[in-house]
Amino acid sequence: MAEKDILELTQYNTQTEKDRRVLNNTQNMLKVFQAFRKYQMQSGKAFDSPEILYINKKIQEFEDDLLLLNADIPHYQ
Repeated sequence: MAEKDILELTQYNTQTEKDRRVLNNTQNMLKVFQAFRKYQMQSGKAFDSPEILYINKKIQEFEDDLLLLNADIPHYQ
């Protein structure tokens, strides 16, 4: 019985660690796209230009993904 519990806990911890890596990677990609938008705007791109609209769409997708990931990953206090 104890071996089964240890195995389940190990699998749970492994999955949680993978989820946290995905969360961190998604956060990093969000920061990259936000910086890219900032630089594009500073270079004179209009807010309604195709490049900025695409970047905004991707930023929104990353933000939505982060909301889902944060809801799925258990938080420890």
